[in-house]
Amino acid sequence: MSVTEKLREALLDLEEARKKEAQQRQTAEALLAGLQVLTTNEPNQIFPRLFDVLQNPLDFRAAFILAEGEDGLLLPIAMSDPRFHKTVWKPGASFHRAMKGNTLAIFDTAEVGEWQNQSQALRKKDRSALIFYVGSSIRPALFVCTHPERAHFSRRHINLAHRFSILAVQAMMKFEADHRVVLLEQRLETETKVAELHRKLAESEKKLARIQKLESIGILAGGVAHDFNNLLHAMRGNIELLAGSASLDPQGTTRLQSVIRSMDRAAQLVQQLLLFSRKAEFRRVRVDVNQEVKDVARMLERSIPRMINLAMRLDPTLYPVPGNPVQIEQILLNLANNAVDAMPKGGRLEVKTCNVVLDEDFVRLNPGSTPGRHVLLTVTDTGSGMDKDVLDHVFDPFFTTKEVGKGTGLGLASVYGIVKAHDGFIQCSSEPGKGTTFKVFLPAMKQEDVGEMDSQPEASFQGGSQGGSETILVVDDEPEIRELTREALESLGYAVKEAVNGEEALRGYKEYGQSIDLVLLDMNMPGMGGHECLHELLRINPSVKVVIASGYTANGHGKGTLTSGAKGFISKPYRLRELAVMVRRVLDEAGAGAE
Repeated sequence: MSVTEKLREALLDLEEARKKEAQQRQTAEALLAGLQVLTTNEPNQIFPRLFDVLQNPLDFRAAFILAEGEDGLLLPIAMSDPRFHKTVWKPGASFHRAMKGNTLAIFDTAEVGEWQNQSQALRKKDRSALIFYVGSSIRPALFVCTHPERAHFSRRHINLAHRFSILAVQAMMKFEADHRVVLLEQRLETETKVAELHRKLAESEKKLARIQKLESIGILAGGVAHDFNNLLHAMRGNIELLAGSASLDPQGTTRLQSVIRSMDRAAQLVQQLLLFSRKAEFRRVRVDVNQEVKDVARMLERSIPRMINLAMRLDPTLYPVPGNPVQIEQILLNLANNAVDAMPKGGRLEVKTCNVVLDEDFVRLNPGSTPGRHVLLTVTDTGSGMDKDVLDHVFDPFFTTKEVGKGTGLGLASVYGIVKAHDGFIQCSSEPGKGTTFKVFLPAMKQEDVGEMDSQPEASFQGGSQGGSETILVVDDEPEIRELTREALESLGYAVKEAVNGEEALRGYKEYGQSIDLVLLDMNMPGMGGHECLHELLRINPSVKVVIASGYTANGHGKGTLTSGAKGFISKPYRLRELAVMVRRVLDEAGAGAE
């Protein structure tokens, strides 16, 4: 092959890599933009904005949402093209399949019964379609994308639809919830003589709707964090391999280390998303909240401006709480830092603790709270305060009133997630010019558990990182991650086999099971997911060695898999050294997985 031909081939490979990177970036940007859609306060703008977000990745010309009516027919509740406004759709075989959760690509709508009942003008403009389920057990619904060309939608579009389906489902949930809130508010405006009890009930329902919205965003945030972790993992791993190249000059190594540090900061943002979505769970230990306040106060005294007076009022008889001391410290730091930012000219920051008992009346008026003994942590500042509009969004992810570059909008969102993960409840009250108060209610430890729960953090893992000659089956639907993992493991001496999903992994294990020493299994894959694949592998061979790889934490997404038979868990994005240590540790454990 001549130099020119080699150069042309290299350029083609580079162009293909750039194309894949652009598609991944477009998908990630669409998921992030979708998260912003769910924060809108205008229900009628949810689906128009969602259509705008998904149009480029899914490459459709028109889209509409069909929801099931009382007579079983499907009616459009949102559309990107007004020509669908008065259409009525009778479900046929295709729609029935989609209603069961299948994603369908229709190559020619003229051959499908649902379109045969529509006007000729509509059929001419919609020659192919992509359909996926976005409803709930309460109201079934379909997301339908169309294109004027036959056979336009491919396997790539189906895979993208799998990723975006959770976004559309949460948009549907928010649309329904927000419309319920709107109807409630309209009714209350006409009932001027309603009793005070009704007013309190309406306020409770609004709080519940707000909690449901945050829950919906939390589900999406966990999915976004998972996809970001996959992207970060692929990029970081390749850069680690490149940084270790002997041919790289010192300046290049320094630049790559700077990129790695930036990726670590991005991973920290993903961790905050996981905290908000409550995917980052933890082992509960006995926590003295007073001691956490004192520790944080010592840090703040060295960092906050001198014109801010820090005061503590701590109840010496405070109940212990079951929780994670690092996360409770993060609650305090986030609330304190927000308070400091609100007092640029100085003021007073007060942290108070006390014991409270929440009764049924409090719980009824404050959805999300629970009755019983609680520790109340109160953080109060004399800063600029917030108006009602800001207060309504104070826990929304990516919502910030700070200048560009001075806040991610994830600080209070992660506080909300941590409190909810501790089965707690948080309130915020504020007025412009009158400061802000946050009240965090944390359930106290049950008296019968006080002497049983230990107060020591989990020990850190220790192990070697040498390689080996065993055979490892890598199961991941992301080709970049499979290639990176193969290269890393082969550099350590291992033999590597690959599978793109759970089904292929089972076929490969049945064929090569005698020679496979370990399975590295991704959790979140289209088709058969990691949980089901693990179950089937254990059914084939109860002593199989499986290491779970996931964008969630071991105590979160992977908690069930570790108790179900997996030998180890590694959280994405992981360092290649961490992968080497984990693989070697599991392989060296007593009781080899031989059949």
